[in-house]
Amino acid sequence: PYNASKGYETTSGFIQRFLDNTQLYIGKRLYQIFGFMSPETTTTKGALIFLTIVFFVITLVVILRNKNHYMQFTMIYALVMMALTFTVLQKQWDQPRMVLVYVPYILMIMFYGIYYIVKSSPVQFLYLAFIGVFIFSSLITSSGKAIANIPLLKKNANGDLLYGYTEDWVNFLKMSSYCADSLPDNSYVVSRKAPMSFVYSKGKRFYPVYNVFSDNADTVLATFQREKVTHIIVASLRRNPKKIDGYTINTINRLLQPIATKYPLKLQLVKQIGESEPAYLYKINY
Repeated sequence: PYNASKGYETTSGFIQRFLDNTQLYIGKRLYQIFGFMSPETTTTKGALIFLTIVFFVITLVVILRNKNHYMQFTMIYALVMMALTFTVLQKQWDQPRMVLVYVPYILMIMFYGIYYIVKSSPVQFLYLAFIGVFIFSSLITSSGKAIANIPLLKKNANGDLLYGYTEDWVNFLKMSSYCADSLPDNSYVVSRKAPMSFVYSKGKRFYPVYNVFSDNADTVLATFQREKVTHIIVASLRRNPKKIDGYTINTINRLLQPIATKYPLKLQLVKQIGESEPAYLYKINY
């Protein structure tokens, strides 16, 4: 998504991106985190966006009337940061973590608004009911995930650190461990998931690659040589973790394809781990 050779975003494109992300993160992801929507749902709810905006406007009026500077700052901070996030990110990311960091501020705003709306009315009990619904809904979602992960945690605690991973990840993490155990200490290996490689290799440093920074073989080679890269892990990590559909995270493949086409002898296969969803280790012969 950030490959400059493919062109640049336009003003209308940024506006559309903001609208698309608002729909994804407010109309789906936020309420999945709250526990009001299934984590598996792929649909967005326009009504939730409308209600959230209306509620924020009402709360903003309450905050301004009360001259609560702390809440003014909280709301401005949350709104500005979410606006920047929704504008900067491509909509294809669509991950809960992108809005999760703002949830504490959103909850503060929501609880504050509800409190001042009902505090002088005969239905003050609705405030406690509102908080109770949020807590209960979140507990149900969290408890379900925790229960599902308990068997995995037991296996992990007993020493099987790869139990619970799908085969694509098992092969990738085994390859990361192999790099630490079998390559020279001065080796520097490209990894699409460098932090995970770091953890499962017990602290070996990997060179992170998160995007296709060039489709030119010479540029890619020059970059790796400048960074003193010696090897590359090519994994078969699924794009959809829940099923094997033939689609994988192919960032590394797309970087290496021009090299393999123009300089096939510069990539030397060193190791393969796994059969159905293998991980490969290549050495770069500059």
